[in-house]
Amino acid sequence: MRHISTMAAVLAVALVSSPLVPITAAADTTVADAHAAESRKLSEIVEGYFEEVLKLNPLLATSIGDPRYNDRFEVTISPEWRARSERLQRDYLERIRTVDPTLLTGQDALTREIFRTGRERDLEASASQAT
Repeated sequence: MRHISTMAAVLAVALVSSPLVPITAAADTTVADAHAAESRKLSEIVEGYFEEVLKLNPLLATSIGDPRYNDRFEVTISPEWRARSERLQRDYLERIRTVDPTLLTGQDALTREIFRTGRERDLEASASQAT
């Protein structure tokens, strides 16, 4: 008889805890979705920046085999170009700061950090050239 009550207790615990498995799985899926969403956001920011840099630097685009901007020439020492370049750096620094580093791992975390510090350094260089 005692064996039956033990089996009943084990069965009762199993039945009570079984709804937790889908909840845990759902929580894991939600976390994974958040990580994937942040990774996509990072990728979109980095790719967007690259496209903007090619527009701002048509010679760079040509040098890597992208002919889309072959009809343009930018004077990179002009005040107008420098102002556009600085705006680009500020804009993308703000964007990268919206990416939550706690939701990134591995290569994505490294990419975010390198990208952020690159924009900060470009802005520092821009400020030192202005003086």
